[in-house]
Order: sequence, then C-alpha cells, then structure tokens
Amino acid sequence: MASCSSSALKSLSMDLFVAPTLGFDLLYAFIIVRLARRDLVWINVTPHPTADWIARQITEAFPWNEAPRYLIRDRDQVYGVAVRHRLRAMGIRRFSGSGASRRMRSWADCITTTCEAEFSVHTGVGSR
Repeated sequence: MASCSSSALKSLSMDLFVAPTLGFDLLYAFIIVRLARRDLVWINVTPHPTADWIARQITEAFPWNEAPRYLIRDRDQVYGVAVRHRLRAMGIRRFSGSGASRRMRSWADCITTTCEAEFSVHTGVGSR
C-alpha cells in the first residue's frame, strides 16, 4: 500500500488539446497535471505543436531535478522520438494509454475539459 501512495505522489499526466480562436485558427494547449494533488503543473499554447516543442515544455516544467517518477500520456503521434528521449534522459518512466492508467488519467481529462470550456468562454468560439 505504501508503494502505491508513493507512486501516486510522483505521478503526473500530460495532455494536448485543441482550442479554436476568434479568427477560427486552432491553438494547441499542452498541460501537465499532478495526480496526487490534482493541480495544474504546466500549461502552454502553440499554433503548431511538435515533438521538440513538447520536449522543451517538459524540461521547462521540471527544472533542477524536480522531475516526476511517472508521466502518463495518450498514444498521440505528436509525442515523437524527441519526447521519448527527453523523458528517458530525465529519468521519467512513461505510461501510454493502457487500461490501468485510465483511472489515473481521469483527473487530467477533467482539467482538459475544464480548460476547453474556459477557452470557449473567453474566445466566444467552440462547441459549447
């Protein structure tokens, strides 16, 4: 039981979602969420996400040996070789969209949904 709680304290989830702008352009928001405390660790927005950009965001989110032990992500193709190399170099183990991680990703999905709704409210554009 102690190892589960210890792992949960060191687990985060990352996600990328799309938000339309008033000019009907698309922005991609990248978020990292701490699962144990259910708080937002990092958010940034770009019109053109690349694996290099995401790898840089991970580095900026965890300076000076503050990297988590585990990072949960989906199997999106944008997380390319650069992201895998960065995670490995920082000593972060990754979980990619397995059935066991669905429960852990639920908080990240909740925050993603909230952010999408907020983007829609603030830009006046969206499906809601």
